[in-house]
Amino acid sequence: MKRVIVALVAIAVLFLAVFFHMAKQESGESVNFTQTECLFDIMPYEKVECNTTTRVLTVFITVPGCDVQFSVKKKGGRYLVYEVACNRYCKCLCTKKVTIYNASDNSEVVLVRGDKSRVIGRCRFYQ
Repeated sequence: MKRVIVALVAIAVLFLAVFFHMAKQESGESVNFTQTECLFDIMPYEKVECNTTTRVLTVFITVPGCDVQFSVKKKGGRYLVYEVACNRYCKCLCTKKVTIYNASDNSEVVLVRGDKSRVIGRCRFYQ
């Protein structure tokens, strides 16, 4: 009986951890963005390009898998680019392009992989 209670408590804790992680990921404003399939050129690092005329952020991200997708949320001037895990894993590297439209002034792009996040670029748009 004691083992059953411990197992139920462990399952409840795991469920709460997953729920709070999903809630944390989904908070923020919706963003107008597109993403591409794998590009021909593989970049050894993440890169952000800023187009000050069209206010578009172009983010290049190298991922270890074919089916990796992204979601983008905005919190203040930060654009959080979430790497969404897939069911299939490839042995190849792939660079994908995420294009964010109508970027705000002093934008910061943050790549979020699991529980880790880091700033990969900043753009300033002047009027």
